[in-house]
Amino acid sequence: MWLQEPGWDGPWWDGLWNDRAEVHQATGMILAQLDVPVQDAFVRLRAHAFAARRPLADVARDVVARRLVFTQDMD
Repeated sequence: MWLQEPGWDGPWWDGLWNDRAEVHQATGMILAQLDVPVQDAFVRLRAHAFAARRPLADVARDVVARRLVFTQDMD
């Protein structure tokens, strides 16, 4: 038997793979937006999530959905 929250359809880790994919995709989008190395793009994503006090996956989701665009002026 799997531990599940009420209303979930699967094991607790089902959403983790989607979150990870979105973080990777968002990192790639930031890399393209800022023309920076992948490590810098990931650090910018994490820093934005930290500064906004939001989960990394939520910020990544906003980047992928184009609700959040990174620019050089964000520093």
